[in-house]
Amino acid sequence: MNGSSFVSPPERKAIRLGSAILVGGFILALLPLAGSYIMYYPDERHYSDGGLRMLSDGQWLWPRSPDGTYRFQKPILAYWAVAGGVAMLGSSPLGARIFFLLAASGTVYITYRIGLLIYQDRRSALLAGAIMATNGVLVPTAARSIPDALLVFFMALSILGFSAILVVQRSERRWYWMAYIGAGLALASKGGMGLLVVAYFFVVSLATRGPRGVGQLLHIPSMITGLVVGLAWYAAALFMHGSDMWLQFWGDQMGRQIVLDWSSRLQDIFRYSSFYLLQFLPWLLFLPELLIRNRGIFRARSRQHRCADRVALGWLVVIGVVFSFSRNLSDRYTLSAAPLAAVLLAGLFHLAEPGKRQSQMARGLKIVLALLILVSTVVAWINFNLDRTVLAISVQAFGLLLAAALWFASRNERWIPQGVAIGLAILAIIPIVCLVIGHLALPDQGEQIATTLRHHQLLRGQSNHQPIMMIGKGGLAAKIRVFTSGDVVLQRYLTTDAPGAPEAANSAEWILSSKESFDALGLSGWNCLTAARGLFADTSAGDVYRAVRQGTIGQLVQSRRTTMILAHRESSAEQP
Repeated sequence: MNGSSFVSPPERKAIRLGSAILVGGFILALLPLAGSYIMYYPDERHYSDGGLRMLSDGQWLWPRSPDGTYRFQKPILAYWAVAGGVAMLGSSPLGARIFFLLAASGTVYITYRIGLLIYQDRRSALLAGAIMATNGVLVPTAARSIPDALLVFFMALSILGFSAILVVQRSERRWYWMAYIGAGLALASKGGMGLLVVAYFFVVSLATRGPRGVGQLLHIPSMITGLVVGLAWYAAALFMHGSDMWLQFWGDQMGRQIVLDWSSRLQDIFRYSSFYLLQFLPWLLFLPELLIRNRGIFRARSRQHRCADRVALGWLVVIGVVFSFSRNLSDRYTLSAAPLAAVLLAGLFHLAEPGKRQSQMARGLKIVLALLILVSTVVAWINFNLDRTVLAISVQAFGLLLAAALWFASRNERWIPQGVAIGLAILAIIPIVCLVIGHLALPDQGEQIATTLRHHQLLRGQSNHQPIMMIGKGGLAAKIRVFTSGDVVLQRYLTTDAPGAPEAANSAEWILSSKESFDALGLSGWNCLTAARGLFADTSAGDVYRAVRQGTIGQLVQSRRTTMILAHRESSAEQP
């Protein structure tokens, strides 16, 4: 017997509701991260700056940096996603990130659909979705305005279409449109990966079925449309901007990225293998016992399942090998392989005997619920030490009630399958932890500075609007622009000794910097006021852990806060 055995009506209802509950839980769990700058990735600045600039000047085709220079390192779709979200929800972290969060949640749903297509079993498909929803790389990517969330969504859509055609032998036109439009949009999201997925399935089809298999993948209308969708912006940008566009894009995609040092390829392939393993914890921890108790699991696979397994494993190898030649190693590069990997992992549970699988899931759920209660207890204790007694009690109660609700709802899979309950419990840990991190990191320095600038009428359209010399990192400048809707002009220098910084300081009317950087300039005749106070970036997890053990977390927070100042040159009438 396998996962396709008889499903009772209550279980069938639970399984049907499971996909909606899983996707909804994924979005709700990540809203605290997406809606604030608790977690900020430096590359986000390129897309938020470019998207805000599009809204301000109405130039929607060519992304530009704050200084007005064109930026063609990445294609247009991520900039449009930021601009569209800001236009819809306002200029805020959530506005800049909403479409990336929705794309990531769509990836969870498509992973569920791939599992359902291959295994024809909703319980196994939901498990694949739950594995993807808790993927250790997808979760942080979903809360960032970077192209990877869009890329993995469109890649998953393309893989769904190709899997239907090649693995399940479907011939309906919708699968071809999914395959080629998804690949085209992936190409418009981040470049060459959209071409790689098409090439991979053509090679697999040729290797397994010969020329006849390649012919099975041909559908001229969807192929032409996919090419137009994927290449239209590139062609227009190349026509309008010529070699400048090509040099930027090629340098980012290939020229500055490819390393042909063969001696380190095996080492990098091993690193990518470790990326695969780490991002699927804790699900991989369930496998040893499952395989031991179901020794005939691999012999039980059907021909379709074996084909799906070969396609998934081949795709994992291709992604690992291709990106092992990249100068920069990143776990984000493996995301395009994650949906098929999640389906492959769920398939092992699918083939296990139902009774053994259910008992394994029940034990896994107990462990995860115990972890949820432990985390909520630790977070409650930290909040208690920060004199936030009401919040501490609320967090502890929430953790206990949610654990009880998930246990009751999934017992005998009464309302939701146990795999979904495990995924929801893992996701619930995220907003609980944010209740501590948020107190340390919020309000964000960018938000505080934006409030200060608005108060002093320094934004575009206000009476005292003028450029501000800023000493600091590009990420902080980008966050300030988000919180001011792009209505601030910052002349930015990384450090006080950066080329042009001393001269700019002598000619500026306003300077924004940390107190330490301003003091390093050695200027006199300036009025200084506090623009923001935030947690110092070098505070480590070890510092926080020791403070929690010693009950001194409040003192740590206050001692590690750094000050950003806004300095204004005194007028001659103000000077003594």
